[in-house]
Amino acid sequence: MKEICRHLGIPKKDMEPIIIAAWFHDVGHASTYYEHEEESIKMAERFLKMQRMDMESIEIVTSCIRSTKMPQQPNSLQARILCDADLYHLGSKDYFYWQILLRREWEISIGEIYTDIEWYEMNHRFLAEHCFHSAFGKNVLATQLKSNLSRLEDILLILK
Repeated sequence: MKEICRHLGIPKKDMEPIIIAAWFHDVGHASTYYEHEEESIKMAERFLKMQRMDMESIEIVTSCIRSTKMPQQPNSLQARILCDADLYHLGSKDYFYWQILLRREWEISIGEIYTDIEWYEMNHRFLAEHCFHSAFGKNVLATQLKSNLSRLEDILLILK
């Protein structure tokens, strides 16, 4: 996420709420797998109020967290940055490594089990429909996403 902020020229002082939102955006998983963003928001608000963070910054944090709910709908630059950081792996050379971990997470956490064809088709659809939101995502991450999508197509050709 800091890479995205630096690329976009975000001053260090303006990074703090985005970084805090990144820390908190998935902590709701401790309570629930589905709709975890709302739990994450509650936990962040509670903690940040105890830390006496100003309400404007808390609103930035919670808005960023809310924007990561799928389908992502960021309504500010900060939220666009967090959304792209959240799904950074889609435009990463390590995409397939992270997909192995996600597949296992879903098996353990929510009992979702897929055949190889189902898994790769679902991932292909997700990548094909995904759009990055920041200039960094559109100019940097989207290139590798296209390469990952092409590799998924190759895998599906072999599996079918």
